[in-house]
Amino acid sequence: MKAVVFLGPTLAVADAQAQLDAIYLPPAREASVLSAVHIYEPDVIGLIDGVFLQELSVWHKEILYALEHGITVLGASSMGALRAAELSSFGMIGVGWIYQQYASGALQDDDEVALAHVSGEFGYRKQSEPLVNIRATLLSAIEKKLIDGALYEELVACVKSIYFQERNLDRMFAAWAARGFSPALLEKLRCHIQNDYVDVKRNDAIQLLETIRHLGSDGRRPHAGVALRRTQAFETAYHRDRSVRHLGRELRLSTIARYAATHHAGFETMRFHSLNRVLTVLLARILQCEASDEDIRREVQSFRASRRIRDESEHTQWLSENNLTPTEFLELIKEVATCRRVHRWWLTNVAGRGRKIQVLLDELRLSDGYRPMAEEAAKQEARLQAAGFHDRNIDPGGHDLRELIAQHCRNTRFEVNMPIARWAEEVGFLSLDDLELELLRAKAARDQAATRPTTGNPAADDEPDSNTCKP
Repeated sequence: MKAVVFLGPTLAVADAQAQLDAIYLPPAREASVLSAVHIYEPDVIGLIDGVFLQELSVWHKEILYALEHGITVLGASSMGALRAAELSSFGMIGVGWIYQQYASGALQDDDEVALAHVSGEFGYRKQSEPLVNIRATLLSAIEKKLIDGALYEELVACVKSIYFQERNLDRMFAAWAARGFSPALLEKLRCHIQNDYVDVKRNDAIQLLETIRHLGSDGRRPHAGVALRRTQAFETAYHRDRSVRHLGRELRLSTIARYAATHHAGFETMRFHSLNRVLTVLLARILQCEASDEDIRREVQSFRASRRIRDESEHTQWLSENNLTPTEFLELIKEVATCRRVHRWWLTNVAGRGRKIQVLLDELRLSDGYRPMAEEAAKQEARLQAAGFHDRNIDPGGHDLRELIAQHCRNTRFEVNMPIARWAEEVGFLSLDDLELELLRAKAARDQAATRPTTGNPAADDEPDSNTCKP
């Protein structure tokens, strides 16, 4: 069983490790649980400490996301007790006295468990006292007959009036003295706190770790009733703030996007195409022209073929390297398949043959590829003329198209990852015979270039042997 525990000032990691072998992470903040679900793929998540005030706290929806994925989530002591009280009806498990106080309504304010502490670099050493610990310690004073219930309420109210970051023992006793409590009482309380301090936060944290340890070899428990509604705010946290791991480091997805924006040589073209993709998907909904299951299946095959992904292990590796789940991959492929479906709708119902050619040439113009392709085509025509090649001498359909394609692929960067007849129609060939003719022209030009003697003219001798356009 793999467990991830978010821990900070409540309990030292060394003490926690003595209780449970787990992955211990710093106090949870916004997107911490989302990140842990995908980076560590745990069976169990234990939430003890979490940030607030200075940073965004761990969201309820990311805990629901973990529950939806069958991960057992437990909470105790601090932020964990708060979230468990709020989400127990959805399957989060609360542990310990503090959780029970919040769940029953006896405690309601977040400041009961809050405290000031130093950074993780210095072990999260506390600099103030959590009110729940003071409550538990004063309750034990009642049991020892040092105070009664009424005096307990007065003492606690006085401590609660102190801002949580300033609730240290000196401030607490100064406030009690200012309220008029007798020196004799204060001395008894000082001795009691010194000798019988109740660290209920620590106790509850240890109880949580013990609970995880006794879950068994597999802590996963399906939570069929949890169906997360993915709001825009959740999507923002998931796709922007969630962290992933690369080269042993955790970094936010937004960090990768910003680096690409400022370093990727083709970023503007990539951004243009990404927006075209999502807008085409939107258009598909309007046209009721979305991809079918068969379209998606073919697109998956095409995708894997284009990246030489041969089996499921290589596919799984690609997903991991690109921080995608299988479901997210299929959603992305569905977008691409939907775009192709809209393309086919346009090619079939709107575009004539001339328009098909025009849009391709216009894209070459926009990408500054038109002149190089035109010049290469002119060189091929020169070679065909030198070889005495004439289109009218070709017998349409008289050659093995598969072999011609295989030869062309071996000699160029030509590649097609969809049915060849559909591809030929979409790019503007009149028929498969028309495609056959073009492949024969390319072969004849290659053969002529391979047999021609050198001229001594480097510009002529260095002419490319083939069209290197990759559809």
